[in-house]
Amino acid sequence: MSDTDGGTPRRDEDRALNMLLRRVPRTRTLPQKLPPLAVPIEVAPFEGKTVMQPLCVRITVAAQMLGIGRTKLYALIKRGELKTIKLDGSVLITMTSLEAFVQRCAEAGSSGRK
Repeated sequence: MSDTDGGTPRRDEDRALNMLLRRVPRTRTLPQKLPPLAVPIEVAPFEGKTVMQPLCVRITVAAQMLGIGRTKLYALIKRGELKTIKLDGSVLITMTSLEAFVQRCAEAGSSGRK
């Protein structure tokens, strides 16, 4: 594009971006934060009944339980920090490996290591 066309390439990019932004609907309210999916077993309101804790959870649930993103969770899996099971194309993380990981992190934090 030449300068005789009425503007520089940078201005044209800015103009195109502004046109796109005007077309995106803006919401007035922010989405509410979803409640955590994991409920401590002591809080379960089942008196006299056996409450079963899941043996495995999906990637998104495990990430929520740890308070991290999926990318970080996949990095932990790749490093061998968490054990996974593949079942019909789904990747499941064992609850024992999640609990052991949290325990290791707590011990490392209490000893001053990071």
